[in-house]
Formats: sequence, C-alpha cells, structure tokens
Amino acid sequence: ISLNESSSQIVGSSHHMENSTFIILAKIDHILYKARAYNSIMQCAKNLDPIDSHQCRMGQWYDDEGKERFGRTNCYNLMRDPHVLVHQKANKNLTYIQEGQDRMLENGNEIIDNFKEMESASDRLFTLLDSMLAENP
Repeated sequence: ISLNESSSQIVGSSHHMENSTFIILAKIDHILYKARAYNSIMQCAKNLDPIDSHQCRMGQWYDDEGKERFGRTNCYNLMRDPHVLVHQKANKNLTYIQEGQDRMLENGNEIIDNFKEMESASDRLFTLLDSMLAENP
C-alpha cells in the first residue's frame, strides 16, 4: 500500500509540474507578443501583424491544450475577455504604423492609453492563469 500511495503522489506531483510548465510557457508567449507590439510602435515598423486572440500562440494554447487541461476550471472561461482586450488594444496601436509616423505622433496619448489598458488586461490574465493552476490540482 505504501508503494502504491507513493506512486500516486509522484504521478500527482508530475502532473502539477507539467501543468505549471504549460502555464509558464503560455505567459512567455504572451510576453513576447506584447514585446513585439511595443517594438513595432517604438520603431514605427511592422514587426507584428494584427491578429486576434485565437491566432496568437497563447490563443492556440487556450483553444487546444489549455482547454483540455483546464477547461473545467472557473478561471479558464474568465480568461477570454482580458485576452481579447489585449489584442484589441495592441491591434489598434498597430494600425497607426500603417498610417505613418506623423499619425502615430498625433495619437500618442491614445497609444499610451491603449498600452496601459493592454497591460491591465494582461495582469488580469496572468492572475487568472495562476488561479487556474491552483484550481486544477
């Protein structure tokens, strides 16, 4: 019985570590997406194409592996809105690149506000990812 209990504990720990790794990778992909959005604006260069929340790597993870692993948790469905907002705000800023540097400068305050809202939504998203992991022992 002791060996069986130990094996179950090891399997449970391994599953939790695997889920933690998936959450960390999702966060890294999200951070890289935001960095490309910032770099695009700073360089006034198209370093990132506007994409929706299902086309990015985190969105693909959310729709596939994330759903399989965490779809039963309360936080999983709550992630949708902040993730959509991140893309809406980043995409709005990316449209100014196509309109040129003068247009970007004219809309500097809106660009800053969009990035602030993007970061706020991103913080909420990361909190939900952490909570989702805690919900799924």
